[in-house]
Amino acid sequence: MERKPKLMAIVSRQGQGVHAERIMIDRLSNLPDPIAHHIFSFVDLKDIVRVGCASKRCRQFHLSTPTLSFNFNEFPDIKKSPCSKRLEVMNSLDRLLAHRRNDKLKRFHIHWVPHNRYVEDCSCDESFRIMTWVYDAVRCKVEELDLDICVHQETPLALSSFMFLCDSLRSLSVNMKCVLKAPPLDSSSNLKHLNLREVCIVDEEFFTWISCCCKCIKELRLHDIYGVQNITIESSSLESFVFRCPGLSAGCNLNISGEKLESLHIYWGNVFLDRKSLLNLFAPNLKSLIWSGSLFSHQNVGKLTRLEKAELSLKVKSGKEFDIIYEILCSMPEVKVLILHKEITKVLKETLPSS
Repeated sequence: MERKPKLMAIVSRQGQGVHAERIMIDRLSNLPDPIAHHIFSFVDLKDIVRVGCASKRCRQFHLSTPTLSFNFNEFPDIKKSPCSKRLEVMNSLDRLLAHRRNDKLKRFHIHWVPHNRYVEDCSCDESFRIMTWVYDAVRCKVEELDLDICVHQETPLALSSFMFLCDSLRSLSVNMKCVLKAPPLDSSSNLKHLNLREVCIVDEEFFTWISCCCKCIKELRLHDIYGVQNITIESSSLESFVFRCPGLSAGCNLNISGEKLESLHIYWGNVFLDRKSLLNLFAPNLKSLIWSGSLFSHQNVGKLTRLEKAELSLKVKSGKEFDIIYEILCSMPEVKVLILHKEITKVLKETLPSS
């Protein structure tokens, strides 16, 4: 049976009418911190700030909540507003993080669209402010950091590698046009999940850092990255790898080695086989393979004897390409579920003799 909050009623009679004044007892202030924080995790930032104004105890809750989301969509009135209005909002977010001091952050999410996307001749230096929020999150020993920032400028931002040196960080997602350099190879990381989208990686040493310094990484997702031609991942802990980079179509070599790798999703966009590209795969315990787009000019997938499910959606334009696909199919003799898309099945019917 649902319990209703207790009400204090003051009843007075005036003539024939009855008037009642109800005073709600503050139940939130009496909740244990973990329960209050769990409730706040479902509340928008604006409402969290409003609740923080209700009482001293509520202010403690809203300043110490372990989940924070700075979502641009929560401030629709500042899209085309003057720079001064945007500055007020960003200052309030600055204060919120500053007043937290060093209270631990479990998750910090930023979804932001810069002012210069909507207003010409904008003087807001929002990129710098956003990076200060990231620094504050690292200071608060954040565990999950999610950066979804629409950068509206020709020159990508230079994103410092300081985030990777945060010992508490377990999950990092970066969806923004930026330039990323490799952290020092003598550093260590506790990252388990890494998701990079539209990031320019300036040197191959970044993947060497992942292979050598990320001993706990389980999931790696690369979407539309650019700037490198050789990607080598050698990991004893990696379990899932997603590579969706149709733009890296010329001269890219992809080398993947993982004893524990169980799930692999490749979307490759090499439309010309004469452009040299190479896939080397060593994943003896692979269970799930999704491969779409185009073939590499050369591929070596080894023996996938533990593969349970494979889905191939590859462009086949010649008999040479079909021979390559046939070799790939021969490498998975024990596959339980095999999905071949229509381009492959069409060539298959034309190539194999009819019974």
